[in-house]
Order: sequence, then structure tokens, then C-alpha cells
Amino acid sequence: MTADLDLFTQPAARHNDPETAKAAARSVKHSAPVQRTKIVTALKAHGPMNHWQIDNVLGFQHPTAARRMQELIRLGVVRDAGYTTQTGSGRQATTYEAMP
Repeated sequence: MTADLDLFTQPAARHNDPETAKAAARSVKHSAPVQRTKIVTALKAHGPMNHWQIDNVLGFQHPTAARRMQELIRLGVVRDAGYTTQTGSGRQATTYEAMP
């Protein structure tokens, strides 16, 4: 993670999103930054994982990690590892890795 990336940015709703989406974005204002930091730390410590594996390693309620992945990709600290791995339900899911 580089110093110029802000993992503490509030998830944003688009201006044309319904009020419920805007309220949801406001509700995670404090938890999302902590979750993002924990996800990146887990990926660095454990290597590439899918969202289901991340939730299990961190004790997050599913689908917490899945909700944070696009934010982390946009911040440039996580990327698609280029392959899928199995989730607990047996489905294949994108595997993510921390950027070097």
C-alpha cells in the first residue's frame, strides 16, 4: 500500500442513486476503512484468496469482503489474480491478491 492511497475514503453513492443507497454508503463510513485495511493485510499475510475465504479468515459476515473488493481495486491496492477458487458453496469466485 502506498502512502498516497486513502483507504479511509467513504464509499460513495452516485448522485442519481436512490436515497437508500446513499444511506447505506453513509452507514459504512466508519467500518469500511477498517475492513479494507484488514482485507489488504490478510491478502499480504495469506496470499491470494476469494471473497469467501477472506470473510472466513477475518471472521467477517458474508458478503463483507465482496462489498469492499471493487473499492480496493479502484484504490490500486488489490487486483484480480487471474484465476478462480472455490467458495464454501462450491461455486467458483474471482481470486484477489494484494498489489506488490
